[in-house]
Amino acid sequence: MGNPIGFLCDIVLDEVFIDLDNSKCLTELFTRQWVQSPQAAVKDICATWTDYSRDFIHLKPKLYQKLLLRGQNRILKEYVKSLLSRKMTFKNYDERRESSENICKEAEQLESLFKQVSSAREQSPFSVLPIMAEVIKLKDTSMLSLEITGLVKRHPDVRVEQLINLLLCRGDMSRSEARQMVMDTIGEEDQLKAKPPGIFSELAEGGPSAHKT
Repeated sequence: MGNPIGFLCDIVLDEVFIDLDNSKCLTELFTRQWVQSPQAAVKDICATWTDYSRDFIHLKPKLYQKLLLRGQNRILKEYVKSLLSRKMTFKNYDERRESSENICKEAEQLESLFKQVSSAREQSPFSVLPIMAEVIKLKDTSMLSLEITGLVKRHPDVRVEQLINLLLCRGDMSRSEARQMVMDTIGEEDQLKAKPPGIFSELAEGGPSAHKT
């Protein structure tokens, strides 16, 4: 057991995610139901975490902080994975705009949830969500390359295929068009670069705290 604290955290988090699975809030993310009932799924996620956090506060400080870190990263991965899996595409610009605004509101909810219970003051990992939302929201496709460049600069671990899937969520371009835009923006050589650790690396590689059902 190389990391006993991490191992214990994952055991605890497995219980949380069993409840989240049973409530269907994770599977509702980025579906038609999510569009029709904005923030309902994330409210359920926050309520479930809050219920469990009453027990978490009795843990030793080091274990508690580690649990919070792994917990928020695991929730973020489920959220981003749902977005990039393209369970739905947006029908028009108005739907994209409203959904993008909803993503930003949900990011604020999740960030607030963990700030309330953590003594750490590091940048929230949920800050990636508004950046992804802007790629979806942008009306002028000629400006998309700037948004992609900004996302890659902030999160250099993002993969080409993940960028393509994010563009495809918009519903206004084909896969070949999305791939061409990504290649024109970041270059073919980006696929050959070693990627640093991060949320996108963990999704691509099935990171150690990735949720398994």
